[in-house]
Amino acid sequence: MSHIHVRKIIGNRYQFAGREWWYTFSPFFDKFDQKLVNKYISNKQCVFAKLAKSWDRNLNSEWTVRVFFSAKMILAASLMLANLEYSRENNLQVCIPYLQYYSLLYSLKSLVFVLPNQNWNNGGIIRQSHMGTINVACDEISKISPIWNKSIGKKTEIKMQILRMKAFREMISYRAPSDGTQHGDYNSDVLSLCKVPVELAQMVSEIFENSLHKHLPKDSTTELNREFLSQVYETEIDEFKFYDREDCYRIDYLFRKYPMPTNILHIMSEGHVEDFFGSWCEDEPKESSFNPDRNWRILFDVP
Repeated sequence: MSHIHVRKIIGNRYQFAGREWWYTFSPFFDKFDQKLVNKYISNKQCVFAKLAKSWDRNLNSEWTVRVFFSAKMILAASLMLANLEYSRENNLQVCIPYLQYYSLLYSLKSLVFVLPNQNWNNGGIIRQSHMGTINVACDEISKISPIWNKSIGKKTEIKMQILRMKAFREMISYRAPSDGTQHGDYNSDVLSLCKVPVELAQMVSEIFENSLHKHLPKDSTTELNREFLSQVYETEIDEFKFYDREDCYRIDYLFRKYPMPTNILHIMSEGHVEDFFGSWCEDEPKESSFNPDRNWRILFDVP
C-alpha cells in the first residue's frame, strides 16, 4: 500500500464552496467572490470530465508527471521563501530580488502545470518562458479573484507587481547597479501572492482527481510509460546533461505503488518533503547557517 492510499484512508475532509476538499484553504480564499469560485469549479469539472473519457497510457503518464512537477514547484517556492526570510534577517540584500521573484515564479508554475488548457507540447511546458508563465497564471487567477484582473493601463495590478520584481531581478543580474537595492525593495506581499496560485493549483488538482475517478472508463489503463517519466529526472541544458537520483526514486515509487495521477497534497510523502529540504542542509551546520528545515510549511501544508 502506498502513502497515497494511506493518506486517503486516514485524511480529513474540509468544507469550502459547498464541497469537500483534502486541503484546508487559506482564509483569504473566503474573500473571493463565491459565485466566481463556483463557476470556476464547474468549468474545470466539465473540462476534466472530457479529458478522463479519452484516457490512455500517454495521458496517464503525462498527468502523473504534471502533478509531480507542480508539487516540486511548491517545494522549491517554499525553499526560496525560507531563504528570503534568512536573507532579510542577515542583510544578504543582493539575494532578495532573486529569492522573492523566483519564489513567486515557482508558485505560478505550480498552477500552470495542472491547467488542462496548457498543452504538454513534448515537454515545452517545462521550458515555458517567464513571461508565458506569468501571463497564463495571472489570467487563470483573475477568473476567481478580480484584483488580479484590475487594470492599470494594459496590465493588471497584481501583474504589475510581478513584473516589477522580474525587472529588478534582471537589473541586478545584468546592470550591477552601483546604488545597490535602492531601485526596488522587499515586497511584503510576496508570501500572500505565492499562496494564491499554489492553493489554486491544489484546488485544480483535486477537481481533476475527482473527475478522473468519476468519469474514467472501466477499461482504461493505469499503466505508466517509463520513457515519458524520465523527463522528470533527466534533462539537458546547453548540451549539459543532468540526472536527479532523488526524483528518479520518487517517480519509480509511483510507477510501482500508485501508477496514476492524484492531487498535489497526496503525491507528496513525508519522506519526499524531508529529503527535498534535507538535501540543502550543510554536513556540519553552524549556528549562523541557513536551516532548510526551519519552516517547511511557510507556503503550503506539506506532510
